[in-house]
Amino acid sequence: MIVLMTLEGLRRVEIHRANVADLEHLGDAAESRILVHGKGKDAYIYHRPDTLSVIDKYLRARGPVDKDDQGTSIRLDC
Repeated sequence: MIVLMTLEGLRRVEIHRANVADLEHLGDAAESRILVHGKGKDAYIYHRPDTLSVIDKYLRARGPVDKDDQGTSIRLDC
């Protein structure tokens, strides 16, 4: 969370709204992007390679998480 706020400039609410499905791996790390759900619109950020590395480490450490009642993707901050 701190990495996304300090290095990528995201707000707390944008991180809270983030889902695992918002991470788009388009090949190598340099081509990946994150969909950010902002105040009035959604936009993609093309993050730093080390940011993706930190997110991947967090998701591996967190382990698998079941989907919610509607079958939607799980939030990153679970």
